[in-house]
Amino acid sequence: NEKSKQKINLKSVGIGNGWIDPRLQEKYYAPQACDGPYGAVLSKSVCQKMYAAYPQCYKLATKCYKDPTFQKCNDATNYCSEYIENPYYDSGLNPYDVRKKCDPNSSLCYDIEAGIDIWLNRPEIRSELGVAKQVGKFESCSNAVGENFSKTPDNMLNFADRLPILLNAGVRVLLYAGDADFICNWMGNKAVALDIEWSGKKRFNKAKDISWKVNGTDAGEVRAYDKLTYLRVFKAGHMVPFDQPEAGLSMLNTWLSNESFSKHR
Repeated sequence: NEKSKQKINLKSVGIGNGWIDPRLQEKYYAPQACDGPYGAVLSKSVCQKMYAAYPQCYKLATKCYKDPTFQKCNDATNYCSEYIENPYYDSGLNPYDVRKKCDPNSSLCYDIEAGIDIWLNRPEIRSELGVAKQVGKFESCSNAVGENFSKTPDNMLNFADRLPILLNAGVRVLLYAGDADFICNWMGNKAVALDIEWSGKKRFNKAKDISWKVNGTDAGEVRAYDKLTYLRVFKAGHMVPFDQPEAGLSMLNTWLSNESFSKHR
């Protein structure tokens, strides 16, 4: 806490498939959909248009970064969404996993969503979780929250400048991403990790990506130096624990134990 003498006992932070630096991450939508680890999932003509749209997206996002008014940030959000993100959505593919189609009956593209809602709203489950009676029903996705966010400049704001504060204060930071995600993909998250302006930037950027194994099986790639770790998780979408529960648990245990991911090789 830089603004007061109050000490916040924060040891580490983990961000999974994060949306941190929109201007930078928008650049990696086309590469993930058109040249990613699972091959091209969109047509060549669509891919070319997505690549061609990024310079203007970057220009508008820069205006938002410099002067984060609603109008400027909304202009950037609208342009980048229409010409870079929406072509993917129009394909009917799952934005959280390029390997799958979006379930039309689910607001989040997963058929399991309805089952989760039903289970979490069962009286005995609510009681076990200590949910107060006056609290409304659980919803996997709240349209009201989304609509309120759309009235702010938040979607295009840059939050990457918070990370150097944590790292330089000795707080460990883990950025991890499932490599099948489109919407907050691993390429963009890796670019964010490499772009962080902190005391260990040069050493982190010179470090190598090494294999990360879980029970002898290749589960991903990791790059680490000092307090910063970036982890790419193979064959996982936006929700790593859902797609790769064994790898997700190993990642969590390794991080909480303050162990090195390089030991799992």
